[in-house]
This record gives sequence, structure tokens and C-alpha cells, in this order.
Amino acid sequence: MLLKPALLLVSLLPGVRAFATTASPPSPPSAPLPVCYSENDLSEAEQATMVEQQTLYLYNDTTLPEDKSNIFNTYFASGLKWMDSYKDKFDPEIFTMQTVDSLTMVKYMQGNVFQLPTTSNKPEDVTFELPAPSELTAPEYSLKYMPILDMAALIKAKVVSCVHVVDYFTARLVEFEPYLAITSLLLTETARAKALAYDAMIANSTYLGPLMCIPFGMKDHHQIDDEVTADGHILYGARVKPLKSSLMAALEKAGAIPIAKMQMGAWANGPIHGWGQCMSPYLTGNGGGSSCGSGSGAALGALPFAISEETWGSIVSPCRENHISGHLTSYGVFSRGGASILSPTMDHFGFHSRWIKDYGVILNAGRTGADPLDADSTAFEFVDPAKVDLASIKVLIVTGDGKAEYNNETGAWSWNSAVPLGGKLGWHWKEQMELVMEAFDAAGIAYDAVDFDEAVDMWEHLKDDIVKEWPYNEEGANMFSSSYYAVYSQTSWAKIQQFYLGHENSHRRSRWGARTIPLKLMRNINWYMTHMGKLFFNDPLWETYDVVITVDAYSVSQSMHSGFEQWVRTAKTFLVDHYQETPCLREGAKEGAFMTLTALPFKDYLNVAVGTVIQEHPPIKAKI
Repeated sequence: MLLKPALLLVSLLPGVRAFATTASPPSPPSAPLPVCYSENDLSEAEQATMVEQQTLYLYNDTTLPEDKSNIFNTYFASGLKWMDSYKDKFDPEIFTMQTVDSLTMVKYMQGNVFQLPTTSNKPEDVTFELPAPSELTAPEYSLKYMPILDMAALIKAKVVSCVHVVDYFTARLVEFEPYLAITSLLLTETARAKALAYDAMIANSTYLGPLMCIPFGMKDHHQIDDEVTADGHILYGARVKPLKSSLMAALEKAGAIPIAKMQMGAWANGPIHGWGQCMSPYLTGNGGGSSCGSGSGAALGALPFAISEETWGSIVSPCRENHISGHLTSYGVFSRGGASILSPTMDHFGFHSRWIKDYGVILNAGRTGADPLDADSTAFEFVDPAKVDLASIKVLIVTGDGKAEYNNETGAWSWNSAVPLGGKLGWHWKEQMELVMEAFDAAGIAYDAVDFDEAVDMWEHLKDDIVKEWPYNEEGANMFSSSYYAVYSQTSWAKIQQFYLGHENSHRRSRWGARTIPLKLMRNINWYMTHMGKLFFNDPLWETYDVVITVDAYSVSQSMHSGFEQWVRTAKTFLVDHYQETPCLREGAKEGAFMTLTALPFKDYLNVAVGTVIQEHPPIKAKI
């Protein structure tokens, strides 16, 4: 079924709603718009070419060539065709994570790579200080982009009721859903019932903590109660999973109120779901994948925070496309029990939320400790980031000056190696890092700033990799590298999942067919990942630096394959530090950029402490 150009609410299956919308694409600019590219020293001709390239990309990305009045007809049609061909080749029940024992492959190898924590505390052991409640009374202030801690102060002081907060954010989701297609299922009745109950508790001086009454959304692969869990797929439009999400239980215990299940790319692939395509609220295209509903909803200001998940890029991609900060938790922080996942060796949960200073309360409440439904979940000692001694932290900053370059052979724009893998993130990297260093100077955080080449030379694990000595095949590729990419490479999206599932004789099939991994190859990969993990986690650089800031969202050393840290699970925070008008894309459009903060596993709170200093620095905060 192809949606006709109109503003429609399409009710396809019980409990699942999705929307289509009408949008007229902008006309190509008649002249270059330097505001988009002024920092890159492009000539007027280069600017004109880049604007033209982006405008054409926008058309192709969101419209039918013969009918440019519908914003996602193309994606909806291709999505239905893709799902129809996919369903006969794949048993979707494998998406439900089974209970695993203590000998999971990841934990076995991680135990050989670094020492798991020997001390721990519980969420209730960590206390957070709330700011002084605002003197304003509802509805004279806006909750839309209010930090969670500020909102919590208002709720605790009874300046605003839980019901008012829940109603506000629910209404915002409903208002913009026809344009963004990001909500899978509203939980209005249960959310309002909890809000009423919590108002009564607060009236009786019972307070559960800073997340009490805070609404949130979650990627639609978590089962909370007996509601539909669709995994973004139209074939699951009436499915109720038997196993409940451990992470949802932890957040609800802390008083957070789930108000909506957010759309995800069908079976965790891209922004296309069974009812359309997630869109960015900043009018710049789709909302990334596959945690597109979570990222877009948080960016819209319709959710104070939203739970997301990443196998390989599903949190960072919505950060990039929706200009919203996010966090990818480190090893074992959030249990994956009761949620549909792709690969137990790669998947880990995180969230999207606007203000980094709120991340501590989300991380603390969501950590589950050792959960029998997920043997990789781990108890550890968490620290309130606001109480970290900033003078004890040292940060490594990788600097560079991004510049756009046009490849005549491919006809595409890219960014030079001064800021590798930068894309739009490289537009203001030099200026971004200058402000970061200014913020650190003011806060008393020690740092070193080095360029890309200097940073690569500082990592000892890149020098000792004995895999480089392995024989090469006739094409010149390292034998291990060829095997590694055959399993991990995004050449075909699904290949990355096979690392774990190959042990099960490729029960998970993809539209590229089943891929059984030979035992010898699997042993090679196991050995390599363990070997490189040891070198990486014991690299002397970590003895000097607590946090590393790069433009590269995937590899902190900027030289490893992008799947490596998905396996070892470092803590990564994607920090948006500015927004700017980009009328070259379409009228009203905005772009943003983020930097990536990386810390070792179980040290997520260091990222949050450093990120808060950056985002709260007045010149940076003014850009947000």
C-alpha cells in the first residue's frame, strides 16, 4: 500500500499508529549561501556545487522523482517491498534475547581483557542535589527543553504536578507525530494513572528521587507490561512478548514514567519502519537509524530522555541526524534482558537527552547490576558526576581544522584527514575545540591538545598489533583483515551480526542469505579481539588520560575498525555543542555538530562530568 499525498493518520493494526504527511521540497537556491560553509574557505563556485549536491540529495532522499509532494512515499514503498522479501528468509523470534548463562562469549573474553569490578553500589546509594526550584509557576515556563534536574526540583517542590508534566509531553508527541512518524504506541492511560498516584505520594511527602514523574520514551523493542512491541515491523503490529524488560523495570522503580514507545527501523535497520520513516524535527531529512524515534523525540523536546540501543551506529546516527546529545553505555551497565536485540556480543543500550548534566541520574537509575536475564550485565560502583573532582581529571583533545574537498572521480564531497570521519561534524571543529579548551581552563581540568597524527602515534596498541605481521593475500589485503571484514563489514549491513550468531550455525538469516562462519575463522576472530582488547585496555595512554575527545564517534584511537569498540564497549558520550541555521537545506532547517567523549568501561560518569563542563560553558551554552 502506498500512501497518497495528504496529511493522514493510518491505523493499520491494533495499538500501533503511524502518520504520513505532505511536504513540498524547497527550490534549489539561486545563489550560494555562505552561511552554511563560511568556515571552510570554499570558493563561490565550490559553495554553489556543494549546495546543489545537497539539494539533489535531499530530493532523492525524501521524495518520489515523479511526485515531489510526499515526503516519504519512496521510503514507505521501498520499505514495504524490503520487508516483504525479508520475512520469508528470517525467523524474527531470534530477535528475542534468550536467558544466557555466565559463560557468554563476551564475558569470557572480557575477563581475559580487563578486570571486572570487584566493588559496587546500588542506585539508591547515590544521591543527587537538585537546583533551587524556580519561582515561576505553571504555565508561565516551558518544560520543552528544561533539564531533568530542574524539572525534578519543580516537581518535588510541588510547583508543577506530575499530571501536568505527563500531559505536556504527551501532547507535544501527539502534535508533531503527523509530521515526524516517530511514535509507535502512546501509553497515555497508564502514564496518567501513574502520574496521579505519584502526585498523591508527593503530597504525602514520599519522594522516589530525581526521576520521579519524569516522562520518557523507549525504543519499541522493550516489553513493559502487556502492550504491543512491534520492533518497528508491520508484521509485529499486534505482538506482545512474554519477557519483560529489566531496564524498564529499573527506570520505573526510580519513578520515571514511560509515556510512549518510539519507532525504530524495521528489525533495527535504518529509519524505515512499518508505517513510514522517522524524520528529524530540524527538517534536515530522516532521523537516522535505527533508534530514530528516540533521537527525534528527544530532539523535539517531546521527551526529557529516551532509551535507545546500538549494535553499530544506532545511537550515534540519530545524534547526528537530529542534533541531539546521547550516551552509549559501557560494558554491562544496562541489562538487555527482555528486549529484542540483534547480537549479544555487540548490542548495548543507551539514551538520547538534551543536557549532559542530566546523564548521571539516568545512568544511575537504569543500571541493573547482575541480571540473570543478561549475563553480561555487571554490578559496579557509580559516582555522581557532579561530585567528581575536576582537578583530578586529564583529557586528551584531538584537534584539527576540517575542510571540504570535492572528489571529481566520485562526484562527492568529503572532509580531509585533519578531522577524519567528520562529515558535517568537521565544519567548526577548530572553533569547537578552542571553546572546549576555554571551558577546561575555567573549570581547572587538565588537558593536552594534539593533532590527528600525533594522537595516533600516542597509542601503543597500534604499534604492537602482531596481526600486521600475518601474511597477505594476492590482492594485498591482510588475511585476517579480509576475514574480519567478511564478518563485520558494513558492505552488507547484516554481516556484523554474524560474530555471535555464527556459533548458532547462522540461524539468523538476512536478505543476503545465511552465512555460516567456519570454526577456524571464528577462532581467529576470537583470538584477535581478545588480543587487541588486552592491548587497548592496557594501553599506557589510559594511565595519563581519563577521557579522550575526538570527532570520530567509533574509534577513539581513530585507527581501529569501527566495530571494535562496539565489542569492547567503551563509554561514549556524543555531545551536541551548537546549532546553526542552514537555509541551504530548506527554509527553517538547522544543523548541529557533536564531539565524542570516550572513557573506559564503568567510567561513564567521567564523560558526564567533563561533558557537563563543556555544555554549561556560557559561550557554548549560548549556541544550544
